[in-house]
Order: sequence, then structure tokens, then C-alpha cells
Amino acid sequence: MRAAALLRGPVCSGVGGRPFNGIVSWPNVETTITPDSVKGIMVTLDVDDRRVLFIVLTDDGLVNRQGTGTLGNLDNDLFIGLSDEPIFEQLRAQIQPEWMQRLGAYGTRSKAGSTCTLSILFKAEEGREGGIRFVYGSESEGPPGDIAQFVTEAVRLTDPWHEKQRQTRLKASVGR
Repeated sequence: MRAAALLRGPVCSGVGGRPFNGIVSWPNVETTITPDSVKGIMVTLDVDDRRVLFIVLTDDGLVNRQGTGTLGNLDNDLFIGLSDEPIFEQLRAQIQPEWMQRLGAYGTRSKAGSTCTLSILFKAEEGREGGIRFVYGSESEGPPGDIAQFVTEAVRLTDPWHEKQRQTRLKASVGR
């Protein structure tokens, strides 16, 4: 099961339209961030308080990746490195300006299945940051479609880099 499977369900338009079944406050939300000012992006997905995906991308080429974003994720190795590929720029281009007007935490009123917590944090110039968080059930309404697509794209863009890191580690462990 890919990350998208945990992001499925009846799609609501929360960030881009109607509320995602209510907003919950998220302290220190900065609303003056624009997509162009974003210098770093962090995506996390937890299922029943277990981290199944962790991605950090920055404008200087830094890549951090842990997990696959799947319910049965067994990939707990954290890989940290640099990439010459424009991964960050490609993902930043997917940020919708209207998201910055709706930063905060959203939750569904009824959750079926495992509790999923999806967080996206945007770090901008001068330490400004803000984020979007969705709490939902793995078998119920997931985050808005544009948010789900953004997370799926983060996984897709980092997959080649992540697989290369995994293969390098595997070769190193076999060589011992």
C-alpha cells in the first residue's frame, strides 16, 4: 500500500473550500508565508502514533527521508543527504497559495480505522513557519485532494533518491 492509500477516502475540499469538519487551533501559525518564500518543507504521516513517513526538503538540496507512507511500513531507516536534482523546487511548485490562508489543524468528526495524522510544515525566510495538519481515520474521509496529491508527489519525487540510499546501505552491509 503506497502513501496514497492512506490518503484516500471521500475527498473534501477543506483547505481549498469548505472546512475539513472543523478546525482545531495550531499555535504559532504564520500567515505571511507565500509559496515563493518557502525555503523548507517537512511532511510527516503517523498512523496510530507510529511514524510511517518523514520527508524534509530544503532549497539548498538537503533531503531527509524515512518510511514509505504505507500502513505496513517496515522501513524505519532515516536517510539524510544532499541531492543535485531539483526535488525541492519541483515540490515547492505544487504548493497552492490558498493553503497559506488556511494554515492550522483540521480533524474529522468521525474516524474509522487507524488514526492518521498528516502534517505539512512550511519554513520560510527569517524563521517564519506555518503548517497544515489533518487528523482522520484510515477508513474514513481523508485530507483534501490537493493536499493528498502534494504528499503523493513528495513521495514520488524522493523515491529515486530514497531507493539509491537504501541500495548504498545494503551494499555496504553486504560488504562487511
